[in-house]
Amino acid sequence: MNGIILCEGFDDVLLLGYYLYKSSDGIKWKYENNEKISDNFDFPKINSKSEKRELYRRGGDNVALWCVGGKDNFGPALQFIHTVNTHFPESGFQKLAIVTDRDDNDIGCCLDKMHALFLQQGWSVCLENNKENAFFYDVEGERFEIAIAPIIIPFTEPGAIETIMVNAIGETGSEEHSIVNRAKEYVQSFVSSGNLTKYLQHKREIPKAILSSIISITNPDRSTAYFNELLISNDWEKKEIVKTHFGLLKTMFI
Repeated sequence: MNGIILCEGFDDVLLLGYYLYKSSDGIKWKYENNEKISDNFDFPKINSKSEKRELYRRGGDNVALWCVGGKDNFGPALQFIHTVNTHFPESGFQKLAIVTDRDDNDIGCCLDKMHALFLQQGWSVCLENNKENAFFYDVEGERFEIAIAPIIIPFTEPGAIETIMVNAIGETGSEEHSIVNRAKEYVQSFVSSGNLTKYLQHKREIPKAILSSIISITNPDRSTAYFNELLISNDWEKKEIVKTHFGLLKTMFI
């Protein structure tokens, strides 16, 4: 099985790779220090400054995590997947997950935009969020299948992957819950003050600032650590909100 998970940013790749490894039962998914899934194709460069790829392998199965550098680059990534699957269907991708932030958008609106991207490749896919949607396509008279799973997050409120991490810390205990609420108030006080002209000018930056504030209090020794070091400071895979949002990945790539 060849699978692929598309996401937006560097931190997404690190968190999803961490979750894939930690949540796998029995034989673990292991990080491979190369990007080679097949001799038939190589991954293209979409945005070299903003993209990152990691490959995880378990037995004969592969899962590629590909941060494409933002929502605008999902289109070229899907074009690549379509090209691979129509030219090399036997060694192409059988499973595709797309993890993306909803930000301030309705999930239905995000699904419509994703559906339009598939239509550009000639794939009319019926998409339901957080579900494996089976799509069948024909190559030279032979039928093939790919499972496509949009995971547009968070499910119940506007936000981003940092929103889930913030809420995951908040569910740890009453003290953490209090810290999360105060951090939200703290960051929002700057945003609503009218005194900022250079910082926090985009809504997508606010969840990142809240998470950074919480980490500075709960793990001050790691407040300046790289994100991959930060991951080991919490058992993210045990948090119910993390399992709710990313549990489908464990099911897909079991």
